Amino acid sequence: MAEFFDTYAPLLWIITTGLVVITLVWLAWLSFGREEVAGTGGFQPDETEIDEQLPQLLRATAQMKNSLAGALQGVGLVRYDAYPDAGGQRSFSVVLADSQGNGVVITSLHGRANTRIFAKQLYLWESEIQLSDEELEAIEQARSQTEAAPSIPAEA
Repeated sequence: MAEFFDTYAPLLWIITTGLVVITLVWLAWLSFGREEVAGTGGFQPDETEIDEQLPQLLRATAQMKNSLAGALQGVGLVRYDAYPDAGGQRSFSVVLADSQGNGVVITSLHGRANTRIFAKQLYLWESEIQLSDEELEAIEQARSQTEAAPSIPAEA
């Protein structure tokens, strides 16, 4: 193997150098070609086209915002041990809500002998039924997701 490299080292060096030079020339050609396209040769809409299309885009955006307002946007999940004799955090509270805080809190309390499931309606992030600390934590998780979501500006 050493004989091969001793014999062909100059040839391998020339081939490698040639490939590097070809690659550099190709990269330079690509970068100059892109600048040319982005300059005068590229597509540039005039201001009248933009002014005509902007109201349509704003209406479409407002329609999407309205249609998504009732979609599931916040999910919170808290797992815990509801009873001291039941380990493994098999009890949970989950919140499924839209961007306004309307939705449901589902709680499952797992014990050795049975499992109980409760559902509580949410309206504006609040419930008429008393909520546990774990349910409140799940609500905060879901609420933080909807607050962190990017807002879509209303039609101007």
